[in-house]
Amino acid sequence: MEGDETVTDHLHLFGRPDRLVRTVGVAVVLGAFGGLVTVGFLRGLDALVELLWTDLPNKLDLDSSSWTWIVPVVMVGAVLLGVARRLLGEHPVSLEQSIQDHQSNGEFDYRHVWQAVVISLISLGFGAALGPEAALMAILGGLGSWIARVIEADERGRIGLPYVGIAAALGALFATAGASVLVLSSKSSAADDARAGRIWWLLPAVAASGAGVVVYQYLGTSTQYFDLGVPDYDFAILDLVWAVPVAFSGAALGVLFFVVQRLGDRLLSPFDGRHVLQSVLGGVVLAGLASWSTLILFSGHQGTDQIVADYGSDDASFLFLVAVGKVVAAAVLLSSKWKGGRFFPVMFAGAAVGLATTLRVDEVREVVGIAAGMTGAVGVLLRRPVIAVLFMCWFFPLNALPVVVVAAVVGGLTGRFLGAVVEDGSPNRRIPAA
Repeated sequence: MEGDETVTDHLHLFGRPDRLVRTVGVAVVLGAFGGLVTVGFLRGLDALVELLWTDLPNKLDLDSSSWTWIVPVVMVGAVLLGVARRLLGEHPVSLEQSIQDHQSNGEFDYRHVWQAVVISLISLGFGAALGPEAALMAILGGLGSWIARVIEADERGRIGLPYVGIAAALGALFATAGASVLVLSSKSSAADDARAGRIWWLLPAVAASGAGVVVYQYLGTSTQYFDLGVPDYDFAILDLVWAVPVAFSGAALGVLFFVVQRLGDRLLSPFDGRHVLQSVLGGVVLAGLASWSTLILFSGHQGTDQIVADYGSDDASFLFLVAVGKVVAAAVLLSSKWKGGRFFPVMFAGAAVGLATTLRVDEVREVVGIAAGMTGAVGVLLRRPVIAVLFMCWFFPLNALPVVVVAAVVGGLTGRFLGAVVEDGSPNRRIPAA
């Protein structure tokens, strides 16, 4: 009887239709909280970036875009990051590693949330060419696991609640409830998700993402953190033909990311445990590339907005080179244990190579180039075409959806074969439904 009473005391969530209303209600509340956390983290990050890259150089009458400022700031950041990693630990782990760890032990790390915040702010604030999604995943995933313990959620709730929190952060970050699909692993399939019960996460995850978007748009410093500002677009059948080679160009950058990161992992693994030296080696690469172009710095969301706004003023060769430079910088930084996510820099690289193509080939229109390039690159990371479509379609006009679908198939299948070979060492030949 005591055992039965213990079970009935749990908050039952996820996994059954009769729990759906309760689960969605909890998801909306947690989503709003996730939006608040996201706004707080991004405001803290923006304040640090403003201090290091605007206020200080202005006070010292120095040019923040010059190598004379970029090199010392990045290298100071590299040393601070190495010291922080040594004292506080390797927090946060990557977004993908977080998901794998959660699938292994059923919880996200909630004991080192503040360490993840501190280390992420150092890494991203000092110019890392990485996105904030890994930090937010660690924060919201950890807090979600902690909340699930506090409210004594049942087993499904302990597994699902952290993902709902993460979906809220991703929704606020990307300004779309479609970002909730990123909680699904690239190495699983629709059938795997159904068997594991993860399919039940999607509706509450979408609700949480929507709540996160609303909170961010109400409290954030802008209506959306990632705003492409693409021009009006009228669909034409021929665009689908041109979307294929452009998507392959974006997908090639995604594969390049995996190649460089795997090579970097091998070259830098002898320095494991030598935290400062390892971080400094990554900082040298970042400082060198950023001294050539400041577009290499930071996550790439502002850089993407900039190259879209400046379309026509940048040379195609420059856009291609900056796309490659961004991918190389992001991969090397992750290999040298700088902290951040890979989605933002890869999205920037896809947009840059797409715009480069439009400048070289008159038949490729601007929206087609951006949509196909970005989706092809992201598709390699996600490996699942349907998931790539559900995520990327929100960034473009509705009538560009066919272009996104074609590019998602190209990128997803490229990631499923070549990306898997490079990252995992063997291809996953089962093509999933999603």
